[in-house]
Amino acid sequence: RRLKAARFIQAAIRRHFLSHHAHGIKFIPHEKEADIDPPLPLFFGMMANLHPGLETSECRIKRAKLRRLIQESQRQCELEACLEEKFIKAQKRRALDRQFKLQRVWRNMDRVHANRILHQKDDFKWLERVSKAECQFQKNMEQRKWHAMQQVQHAQSVFRKVRAVRTIQASIRRHFLFSGVGVAKKQEPQMTQVMAATLIQRHTRNAQMSQKLRVAQSGNSVEGLSSPLKALQYLVDLFSSKGENALDSVQVAMQQPKTLTSAQCVLSCLEPSLKLHQSPALDERILLTGFLIANFGSAIMPATTTTTTGKTDIEQLSALAQARVEWGSKQLFRICRDMSSSTSFPCPLTESVGHLVCLVPVFCRWFKEWKELDKEVLVQSVQQSAQETWVIYLHATACLDNPSNIFLKEEDRIKHEASKKGSREHIKRIRIMLNKVVGSDRAVAILKKAKKWAHQQQQEQDVERPETILSNPNESSLTGQNNSVLESIPDWLESNEALVHTILLTDPEDFYTLTWDGSPYKPCISAEAFLSSFWYNNSSHDGMTHSSFGHTVDAAMRRAYWMGIVTDLQGGKFHTVARLLNELCNKIHDMDMRGSTTAKKMTILNPTTMTNILELAVKAANILSTQLESPARSTSTLEWMDLIRNNMANDEVAASLGMESLEHFVVASLGFLMEKTDMCKLDIINFRLIQVAPLIQSTVGLDYETRKFAMLHGFSNSSPDSVDSQYLKEQLKHTWEWIRTSVATHRLNAITESHGSLRATGDCFEARILFMKTRAFVDGLLFYSRGSLNMPEILELDTQRILEIRQEAKCLVIASALALHASNAVRVGTGSIFSTHPLPNEIDVEKEHLKSILMGAKYEVSQEALVEKVSVSVISLAKAMGAVQSKELSETNTTSLRNFVAAVLRGDDPVLKLLDNRIRHLFCFMCKWQNDATVPVTLKTGRVGMTGTHNNNTTKDFFVKAVGKESKQRGFGLFVNELSRLGLVARSIIGLTLAIHHESILNIMLMEALGEDDRTR
Repeated sequence: RRLKAARFIQAAIRRHFLSHHAHGIKFIPHEKEADIDPPLPLFFGMMANLHPGLETSECRIKRAKLRRLIQESQRQCELEACLEEKFIKAQKRRALDRQFKLQRVWRNMDRVHANRILHQKDDFKWLERVSKAECQFQKNMEQRKWHAMQQVQHAQSVFRKVRAVRTIQASIRRHFLFSGVGVAKKQEPQMTQVMAATLIQRHTRNAQMSQKLRVAQSGNSVEGLSSPLKALQYLVDLFSSKGENALDSVQVAMQQPKTLTSAQCVLSCLEPSLKLHQSPALDERILLTGFLIANFGSAIMPATTTTTTGKTDIEQLSALAQARVEWGSKQLFRICRDMSSSTSFPCPLTESVGHLVCLVPVFCRWFKEWKELDKEVLVQSVQQSAQETWVIYLHATACLDNPSNIFLKEEDRIKHEASKKGSREHIKRIRIMLNKVVGSDRAVAILKKAKKWAHQQQQEQDVERPETILSNPNESSLTGQNNSVLESIPDWLESNEALVHTILLTDPEDFYTLTWDGSPYKPCISAEAFLSSFWYNNSSHDGMTHSSFGHTVDAAMRRAYWMGIVTDLQGGKFHTVARLLNELCNKIHDMDMRGSTTAKKMTILNPTTMTNILELAVKAANILSTQLESPARSTSTLEWMDLIRNNMANDEVAASLGMESLEHFVVASLGFLMEKTDMCKLDIINFRLIQVAPLIQSTVGLDYETRKFAMLHGFSNSSPDSVDSQYLKEQLKHTWEWIRTSVATHRLNAITESHGSLRATGDCFEARILFMKTRAFVDGLLFYSRGSLNMPEILELDTQRILEIRQEAKCLVIASALALHASNAVRVGTGSIFSTHPLPNEIDVEKEHLKSILMGAKYEVSQEALVEKVSVSVISLAKAMGAVQSKELSETNTTSLRNFVAAVLRGDDPVLKLLDNRIRHLFCFMCKWQNDATVPVTLKTGRVGMTGTHNNNTTKDFFVKAVGKESKQRGFGLFVNELSRLGLVARSIIGLTLAIHHESILNIMLMEALGEDDRTR
């Protein structure tokens, strides 16, 4: 509208001034006026010059309006130009964007094309790899096919060999063992090939020896006797003779050639089996001596007493060895008498030969030990006589050579000279006798030791007058004689039956772990640490940290006792401290083996000041650290002594240790010394225990337990034949119930089928032992679950151990089932994780945490709380397993794992039931395990000339290795160490029980139970 108005005004102006062309103004035609923008100032100037009279106010207004309209038109034109320029720029920008998009599209197309080419190359590579895999698969299949063919051929050859061996075994059994009775085709449980071969070889040798005894052969007969069996009958009749002069006549007959030849003839028939044993060989003189002891033992053997008062260790051991030889001689003579009176062949005679072959090595070993101990008793008595003689000789020499005895009476001088000459001659005779008995080297050592002891006696105390020595020389040897050939068994150990039983169960490698009270070895704490924590540890405020209310009460009582002493010291009363010091000195004096009187003299002193108390305490600590304690223990005592010497009766030392006063420090120091004294006494006892443990286990332990058991139950446990079975069943009710229940439950399935009646066949010793170890002990006691069963009397000392085995084995089965579920949840193979030794640290920590939770399950408040704790522990174990192989546990697997934990703790899990069955077989394996690793390589392979390196592994190492292999195969690889430890304890318990009570108790009860079971069926 404005543009139109402007154009209208311009047209009006043109029409108004149309007549003024003469003045030189040229107007533009109307057709082009819209395209012309005349310069307005010039236009209005010309108007003013042409028409100056027209310059009115109205004109000026119109001119101003016109000017404004023209300016607005100019601005409008400028705006249109600006808009057009922006439009052009926008068009250019859109063209550039379109170009960029096209370029991007082309680049994407190029990239897609390149990727397609790369994928084609990968496809070619994959096809090439597939072809190679197919070729490799074909090769592997060919190799497996070849190996399978080889295994089939090997299995066929083994089958032929086994069938041949079984045929031979069956024929041998029918010929030698069962007199034509049929043998079962299947044995369950099956015997190993080595066991079967050993059993058949033993039976074959016994049958051959019984045949030799009956048949006379060249070089194997005696003049006047048709066969070796007749020679044996001659010997039995000779030694069975009775009468007043029977002993003299037998001793004379023993020196005759016929008697010796008869014994040689009998032993030559037993030579094949006797050569197999490494024990001392049985010759004709030992055989005849055994017969003589069996029939005339009370006349030729010294009487043995059960009292040990006044006897040395060697004398006690010799008495025990003599009792064993007497019992073995009686058994040897009884078996030989049964052999000579047997009328049927082959069973009774073969059975007696088998008993004889089993008894001979043991009897020979006992006989050799008795001879050695008897020789040691003789040497000990000779040594004592040498000591007495040296005392007399040195005393007489000192009296004659002493210058102060120049005015000695002639009578006394003659006595001294006679004593010196007689003692010198006696020493020479002792030297000659010892040379014959123990050899010249040991004889010289014994005489030197006796002379040294005599010198010590002469130096330490006044020698008695020669008249007294000559009249009663034995009195001089009673004083100061402390040395003996063997360490004496202390009285506190002999009265502790449980500790002796623990020693017998302990492996020789673990003797260093034995302690008097069964607690572990206490480490030595520094003096400063003990004093700093003394009043804190004896405070009743820390009762919440103890494991029971009894510990809290004990701590409160100890604190009250020590605080009472502090109160007396602060009040100037020293009588309680004097009693405490006297008690400390008495303890040190009782432990002082050197006879020092320093500790005894200290007991008569009474302290009056703090300094005096500490001085007496330092003297006691000095004796304790220098004469009694070991170097490791004495370090803290010396540290305390240095602390006292540097700060004697100083309040600053009490403040530095956090104590209220010097009295608290003094009482804490006395408590430290009392604790050190008790530890030293316990160390001495433990040291003597470790020293005597091998002697107890190897020599006197079994006889000790046998004697104690017989005294407790009121019957003789030394001779099986002298015990009535009915009396045994009445005295040992729980043991009889255990055996009868085991037989009735299991019925000796394969054992009775393959070996016939165990009551009638004496060759089934291995089968009875196997039954006692597996069916009776493992199934009938360790894992008995058919109601309540009282602990047998023969296992009363092992009640706590058996209960611990049951509890820990149950927890290990549950933990193993949970570990298998955890490994499956995290997709980790149990073989790769459980076979590593040792286990990774994170898995071992989680395993111990899970086991501790299960062992303390009975203390949980509710089942839900137990399931939650176990679930958290199992999930942590699964994560630790996954972390080893960089695998994670998903939420789904976590939920399923919690469900498995709940099922296991309820007892509904099939894996748990499977492992519960496997743990029984594992314990059976451990209880019947035997160390076959010591068999020579030539016996294993059958090849001569093969040599192997010497193996230093012990039986325990081989057992742990075998149990580890078996445990991993049965799914218990995570707890190999725990199962090995439990297996060692179980194997030791049943092994010791059979060693003590098998022949005298268990064998009789087992035969009775089998007979009762046969009558029931």
